[in-house]
Amino acid sequence: MKTQTHLKRQAGLTAIELIVGIAVLALILLYAVPKVNGMFEAKQEETLISDIAMLVGGAKKMRGIRSSYAGVTCNGIASQKYASLPWTSCTGSNPQGGDYTLASSGATLTVTATGLETNFCARVENAIEPSATSAACAGGTLTVTFRG
Repeated sequence: MKTQTHLKRQAGLTAIELIVGIAVLALILLYAVPKVNGMFEAKQEETLISDIAMLVGGAKKMRGIRSSYAGVTCNGIASQKYASLPWTSCTGSNPQGGDYTLASSGATLTVTATGLETNFCARVENAIEPSATSAACAGGTLTVTFRG
């Protein structure tokens, strides 16, 4: 007579399978996390540049036919809807939580964004410089000047 041995099938993962699974997941995360961070920072840069462009456009509308920007303020542009901005106050409005301010001297308009990370600020300065009269970044503050 033959004896049949029945082995119980175990459900679940072996330690080796678990370790391999964790290693694969770690490799995927190692690759994906920097890509996601890069996409997030690129979106913040685009938003900051777009906000500055909208503020300048709104300042030109608010100035109207006058030859100077006297009386044009950041909060005035935002609250009176001279620009399609998603906020109504320039305090804490930039993508990194800092403020926007406007200053004018005759036909020259200066937009300032504060509270920026140093590397972020430098990248935005390089990107916006060709379209501005001047752009400078110091201590996390981006200062962009436009003429006319």
